[in-house]
Amino acid sequence: MERLAAVGQMTATIAHEIRNPLTALRGAVDLMRQEEPLPESLSLYIEVIQQEAQRLTEIAEEFLEFAKPFHLQIRPTPLKPLLQRVLLVQSPTLQAMRVQTALNAPDELIAPIDTGRLEQALHNLIQNSTHAMPDGGIITLSAYEHDDWIKISVQDTGSGVPPDIRDKIFTPFYTTRTRGTGLGLSIVKKIIEGHGGKITLECPPEGGSIFTLWLPKIQTTE
Repeated sequence: MERLAAVGQMTATIAHEIRNPLTALRGAVDLMRQEEPLPESLSLYIEVIQQEAQRLTEIAEEFLEFAKPFHLQIRPTPLKPLLQRVLLVQSPTLQAMRVQTALNAPDELIAPIDTGRLEQALHNLIQNSTHAMPDGGIITLSAYEHDDWIKISVQDTGSGVPPDIRDKIFTPFYTTRTRGTGLGLSIVKKIIEGHGGKITLECPPEGGSIFTLWLPKIQTTE
């Protein structure tokens, strides 16, 4: 835990230092784009700089997100509209990746959540599932009650997670992709544990992966 805390602090420091020159770089590129007319070759290079600067900014933001403590604002929230909104926001990317979606959730289901943080967790899980289906597939988002828990699952039709790395995928900075920080799933874990819940992974024999978020129900007094 001490090593992880030290890494987190170092990560936050590096991310802060990266953001400052990136802001200047993006500002300079924006000014260059205003100069008309630009040679076609120069416009192409400016576009590359702009895209890569944006990617670096997103990486820095993810590092900062991992390092800083969460301050959750948990309120009773209907889940189905939230899940519908998550899929709607993701729909352009999912359509481009030839990924279809399905939603299974009762209208009356309410959970004590921080809306923004849960949406962030689901975004990360959907993004992870999309990467697991480079040729397209189906993502099914489900929410239901189970004993003292409310479970939200994200199931895909990808190749599944190999058994030898299933215990590693929630470890910060662990990734099997050539691009990426390896923080997406660890941030999901951090968010859900902040809600007093947990995240589990199943890989059915028929294929694919099921990531399930376990959230405690609203406590009622009789």
